[in-house]
Amino acid sequence: MRRGFSLIEITIFVAILSVFLIMVLRLATTSLSTLKTNERRLYATRYAEEITEWLGAEKENDWDNTFLPKTVLPVGTQTVYCFNSTPLTAWPAAGACPGYTLNGFFKREVSMSRQLNAGTDYQITAIVTVSWVQGAGTMSVPVTIVYNKYE
Repeated sequence: MRRGFSLIEITIFVAILSVFLIMVLRLATTSLSTLKTNERRLYATRYAEEITEWLGAEKENDWDNTFLPKTVLPVGTQTVYCFNSTPLTAWPAAGACPGYTLNGFFKREVSMSRQLNAGTDYQITAIVTVSWVQGAGTMSVPVTIVYNKYE
């Protein structure tokens, strides 16, 4: 009498093994996608922090002649700046970013608006948005900073 596996037993084993391997591959693919998303989110956060530190230094250096004029008059309107280069050395021309050119994946925009506080004192709100395309959607890291002359 021969001992061995029948064709049905081998087919069932291969089917179970295939389902197991598909589940493992799906888990690995999902893990790699999550890893890539988190990596890009980390870079975006770093780029957002870089611009907030630079803007803070610009504010401290010369509020009246450099920082305040970079916001648009009249009060309540917004100006958008595209900071798609690093390291930051100067203010770019105002205008929306044309594409994802920062490190080849990211777009860093700063939307600035000026509000009038009590008297003639101004408050500037800067919304820093670092975004990137991932899959079929756009991901972003937004940061809002409020600047006052004496704070």
